Amino acid sequence: LASTSLRDEWLDGATLVHVGSATLAVEPSRGATLQLVERARAQGIAVAVDLNWRPHLWADPASAQPLIRELLARADLVKIADDELEPLFATVDPDAGAAAIAALGPGVVVVTMGPAGSRLYARGACVAQPAPVVPVVDATGAGDGFWAGVLSTLDARLPSPQSRAALESLELATLATATARGNQIGAQVVTQIGATTALIRVRAP
Repeated sequence: LASTSLRDEWLDGATLVHVGSATLAVEPSRGATLQLVERARAQGIAVAVDLNWRPHLWADPASAQPLIRELLARADLVKIADDELEPLFATVDPDAGAAAIAALGPGVVVVTMGPAGSRLYARGACVAQPAPVVPVVDATGAGDGFWAGVLSTLDARLPSPQSRAALESLELATLATATARGNQIGAQVVTQIGATTALIRVRAP
């Protein structure tokens, strides 16, 4: 993906723009990612980030820190797995890690903790939610399934345009409904082999 590949019409009617940190590892995807985020913000569209830390993608993993922080400063919602806290924020404590992320700007931070569920940090509060107990066959894609559940739930509640402002006004209970849905879908994903085999298929209108 390059900046020259971006199309303005991609954002038409959008309520969320979702990116990950992996595309920051190299150019031209790095510049394209940051430019897409800037375009979304300029149009009042909420930006969601999955940190998805993959050090092997970086020629120099140490160079990731300032770029990731630059991305987080432009984000509205952020997901991070508990095992990503230490390499990125030098802590294993979800509360401390979430506070470090929130200090950069995002108003909603979610820490996923595998079978221990997830923690939602927003509106000055923390909502811990357990994961459903299921037989685990393959954990691949559990985090992606979780975030898909969160974002799809929020998408149904956000207007276009100006979803950023609307997100800021959502009540904590509404945000918690989204993370509860994420827990359900993440748990469903691990019951079959493959990252998408057990995902719910939603037919586009």
